[in-house]
Amino acid sequence: TQDSIADNLGCSKRTIQRLMTKTMKTIVNNNNKLIKREEKISKVIEWIDVLSSEGEKLKMRYLKDITNVRDYSILKEAITRYEDQW
Repeated sequence: TQDSIADNLGCSKRTIQRLMTKTMKTIVNNNNKLIKREEKISKVIEWIDVLSSEGEKLKMRYLKDITNVRDYSILKEAITRYEDQW
């Protein structure tokens, strides 16, 4: 993130590191965690869609086996979102 900010502002990464406060760093870290979680959820939703289109019954164990996601809360959130869509 600091690299992309430095590129956009036309300065060095070191300048960005020096100017960012702890609060800003915390916000950036939290946003990055949320983005990564949303990406995992969307990938799991894609796998759920594939499994559903093949007519297979959705089982959490099988979903864990075919995806690299082991966090149950992410899998559950993806299932909930997928069911809400339909």
